[in-house]
Amino acid sequence: MKGRDPLHAIQLIHELGLYPSIFWTSPTVLEKFSSLPTDPLQGLIAATILQSLTTTPSPLPVIHPLLAQHFSLHPSTKPRLFLASALTPFKGITYRDVKDKTHPAVEAVLRDGCKLGNQNNYLSGIPTLFSAAKLLENPTLEGDKFKHRSERVAIGGNPPSTIHRTRFLQTLPRFITTG
Repeated sequence: MKGRDPLHAIQLIHELGLYPSIFWTSPTVLEKFSSLPTDPLQGLIAATILQSLTTTPSPLPVIHPLLAQHFSLHPSTKPRLFLASALTPFKGITYRDVKDKTHPAVEAVLRDGCKLGNQNNYLSGIPTLFSAAKLLENPTLEGDKFKHRSERVAIGGNPPSTIHRTRFLQTLPRFITTG
């Protein structure tokens, strides 16, 4: 994933049938998964979409300039995102460890199968990325947070636009009569 063309690396993993060997989990952990991983082809599809988003010219919408800048400033970002895309078949799957704590399946794959620890923030970053993606899957403006004015707005009274409009209307007659 750290090489020149991470998409080609993922394509080779699939063409050579190495996905189960590289993204491996022990049978004892695998039987504790909340569900089975989806088709490994989903990882290749996600990597292809990521490649389309991060290359120019792209048939997809342009990514935000801050994210594009992050790619150039932090060289570990691109490999991390491509590895995460290859691991999308494990998205949303959890397992319980010996102490009955719930962990994302991606964590077990990275730690046990890929033998990657915290280097380049793989073990800490990719499960967090999947958790964030889950929060953003179905965005909605419903709920208590958006129905009521915030405490700050309630304390401050009228929103600034109303205050400015009122002051403008109050000064308008003076401007007309003196102008």
